Amino acid sequence: MELPDGRRFAADDPAGHRAIGDILGRTVTVVPESTVPHHDEGPVSLLTTASLRA
Repeated sequence: MELPDGRRFAADDPAGHRAIGDILGRTVTVVPESTVPHHDEGPVSLLTTASLRA
């Protein structure tokens, strides 16, 4: 994942989760949607270029 300030993290990197959480002001954990029920609970959607290509 790449943040607006240019920092990049692997999707499973806890430092990336903390960085996103700092931006949003809440605790964030990034997980594949297939392992969690789909529910749009917040105002953020994360998309990858690979998913857009598919």
